[in-house]
Amino acid sequence: MAKEVQSTPRYSRSLGRKTNVQRRSTTPRRSAGSAAADWADLGIVVGVALVLRVAFFYLNQKFNPTFRFPIMDSLYHHEWAMDLVKGGTKGTDVFFRGPLYPYFLAFLYKLSGNSIAFAIFIQHLIGSLTAGLIYLTARDLFSRRVALVAGLTTALYWVLVYMEGDLLLETTFIFLNTLSMYLLVRGMKTNKLWLFAAGGFTLGLATIDRPSVMVFFIAVPVAIYLAARSRGLNAKSWIARLVVTAVACAIPIAPVMIRNYVVAKAIVPVGASGGVNFWIGNNPNSDGSTAIVPGTRADWWGGYYDAIAIAEKDAGHKLNLAQVSDYYFAKGKQFIREHPDEAWPLMWKKFRIYWGAGERANDKYIYFFWQLAKMKWVPLPGFWLVAPLAFLGGVLLWRRRSELAMFYLFVIVYSLGVIAFFVNARFRLPIMPAMTLFPRTRACTLSKRTGGSRSTW
Repeated sequence: MAKEVQSTPRYSRSLGRKTNVQRRSTTPRRSAGSAAADWADLGIVVGVALVLRVAFFYLNQKFNPTFRFPIMDSLYHHEWAMDLVKGGTKGTDVFFRGPLYPYFLAFLYKLSGNSIAFAIFIQHLIGSLTAGLIYLTARDLFSRRVALVAGLTTALYWVLVYMEGDLLLETTFIFLNTLSMYLLVRGMKTNKLWLFAAGGFTLGLATIDRPSVMVFFIAVPVAIYLAARSRGLNAKSWIARLVVTAVACAIPIAPVMIRNYVVAKAIVPVGASGGVNFWIGNNPNSDGSTAIVPGTRADWWGGYYDAIAIAEKDAGHKLNLAQVSDYYFAKGKQFIREHPDEAWPLMWKKFRIYWGAGERANDKYIYFFWQLAKMKWVPLPGFWLVAPLAFLGGVLLWRRRSELAMFYLFVIVYSLGVIAFFVNARFRLPIMPAMTLFPRTRACTLSKRTGGSRSTW
């Protein structure tokens, strides 16, 4: 791997004066002739991702009866999008969930005459681009070989492919989140403010897609600060970058927050499902992964209306969705406070489920529908492979923690946010692209131990 050489002033013992000592950086320098090779590698990553997804798209629509007849969360998104296509009203309450994906889905329906197949195919295209973004991110940080491995791992990760084949927001959320981190990392490397603005704006879009990413807001300033400090920037510089990022992030969120206040006189940044989800994962009957509010029906709309009815009965009056969310947040916190002997073992159980190899279904049994599409015997990487290698790589890369803080912090903070509520494959999936950046270290370490030569490949 080619290394960039920098001069570091140090004192000479013999002369007692400053001398320049050559210090190697950890970031590879690209030669003039490497651009074509980078484009070729990027094409391989996106091409492999697209070929796999086209094959799954064909098999999925052929053998999966829920492809054209969505159920549970997919049905909720489909119905919301169809309502928008038909000119649905602005509503009389705060959003229950982030609105970006249903609005995006409605846009695709308008383009295609309400074609679910068209929408899912576009999602597969987006998934292929996500793999390309991981390649570009890894290429900025590591060598071509590392970038190619990370990009192909994302391209072939079977749960990503599966989720793209359903009307779920994971595809758009993961793409936007990956794009945001890529832009912010580029900004940290180049010190260009417009990249911080673009990264912040994209993070704002990801937030109105899945509001749970707001837990990552507390980590972004830390990542920007550590990157700035590692490059010797002063406080004024990193504060300016943080302010630009924060303002840009607020731009997509502000209209949603204003709309929620106008229709319901409630301050809700994006959606009001947080309290219900918190109670689902923190109650005496919770198993840590099943998405059912105690005492409600198991179907989507039955559970939705029952949960509201229970809160209103206890309150003795009508509640808006923000008040319902507050009610269930209070119940969840009361359970943790008053029953620590139950709450903390449950939290530990969720931690184990989260980091376990299996893929816990939320509304459909993932393995059954993957096998239904004739994909059972296709050998593809999963969490069982990526997670252990990522942990090992994270340890070996610790010396570069300031440069890679964005990814360390996202995996840690986002994971804690999920575990605090309840766990399933969909909620865990967003950390996977970031984790593919870490396994590369083991291969590089083995290469060095066996006397491997340094090259840009």
